[in-house]
Amino acid sequence: KKEINLFTKIISEGEKVLEVGAHIGYLTQIFEKLVSIKGKVLAIEPSPKNFHFLKSNTKRTTEKLEVALSDRLGKGELYLDSYGGFTNSIKKELAESRNKFFSEFQFSKDKPLLKVNINIETVDSICKRRKFSPDFIKIDVEGAEYEVLKGSLNTLKKVNYIMIEIWKFRD
Repeated sequence: KKEINLFTKIISEGEKVLEVGAHIGYLTQIFEKLVSIKGKVLAIEPSPKNFHFLKSNTKRTTEKLEVALSDRLGKGELYLDSYGGFTNSIKKELAESRNKFFSEFQFSKDKPLLKVNINIETVDSICKRRKFSPDFIKIDVEGAEYEVLKGSLNTLKKVNYIMIEIWKFRD
């Protein structure tokens, strides 16, 4: 509730929001409402399953990209947890750890960690190609925050606000 109240104070009608790690679109819907039809939301989600729900849960006017963001362009792997897709990551160790943690609370234990091949881009490459200059950026990328920030240096110079969920991961 505090997060949403903060969003209402810093995101205005007509602004542009870049959501890196949109999951299934819960916050995306809030951003859509705040910017209204006068603004724009660009939602990034690399997980195929989550992306399917993101498309279903959000407006057609919201641009959605099924890609991972980092500090480089190319191909990579996304590791998928087996218990809800909340901690899918390009960081294998983090995804393995969270998958093991979540398995402790399930009837069906020890489901394997899956992986899919993905395209990787940077915030700067996406924003430049789309001529998209966000006013607000939300980053929730399960351990790859530093890499996303390194790939955002040009875009960040023009952003009013940024929200980052940070993972501190250890074995």
